[in-house]
Amino acid sequence: MIRIYGIGGIGKTTIITALHNKILNQFPSISFLTNVREESIKDSGILKLQQQLLDDTLAIRGQLTLKNIHEGVKGIKDRLSSKRVLVFLDDIDDSRQLEHLVDKLNKEEALQLFCSYAFKQLFPGKGYEDLSNKVVRYADGLPLALNVLGSLLFRKGVKAWKIELKKLEEVPNMEITNVLKISYDGLDDMDKRIFLDIACFLKGNDVEATTTVLDGFGFNAESGINALVDRCFISISKEW
Repeated sequence: MIRIYGIGGIGKTTIITALHNKILNQFPSISFLTNVREESIKDSGILKLQQQLLDDTLAIRGQLTLKNIHEGVKGIKDRLSSKRVLVFLDDIDDSRQLEHLVDKLNKEEALQLFCSYAFKQLFPGKGYEDLSNKVVRYADGLPLALNVLGSLLFRKGVKAWKIELKKLEEVPNMEITNVLKISYDGLDDMDKRIFLDIACFLKGNDVEATTTVLDGFGFNAESGINALVDRCFISISKEW
């Protein structure tokens, strides 16, 4: 799962639309669900999104009618879990929206995904086994949460892990926006400013040019950019 997030108006929907158009012919089944946040608060909104997902990916429009959300969750899991499917979800702001549209990982899969971000390997580092399992239980099988939390805890010591876990325990619901906020709050002030400058003014620029600009304003650009990449706040295209 790849996520694109940020403040409104910076071009997230434009990016995924362009990506959709570029790679749609590479997958046998594809679905593009737009305005998920807006649609999900309407009557039967989630059910309609589930129906569209199955109609798009199975090419059975009109042949299968979902009666309720639980039937939709089961239908998505049963019919799509063994298929190669590309799904775009535009404007997600609540983990429950994701749960209703994307199948959760089992415990083993979730732990491996989390560790791939937190340790750059598929198993916990020595002394981090119990802490890793606590994070995985908190994420409840949601790939996006595992990605964000793993990136947040990468290269941190046991004491820092315990502090971050305490913060998570204070969040009443595993909302994606809350998890992202915790990750953002974990940046130091300099890295936050670098992130905002890149998001608002330097997005898409050459890495060397971006570094030169940021250094010119007194930032330690290389260190800040590396920190943002580690946290999955930005990515660097291999073309550069």
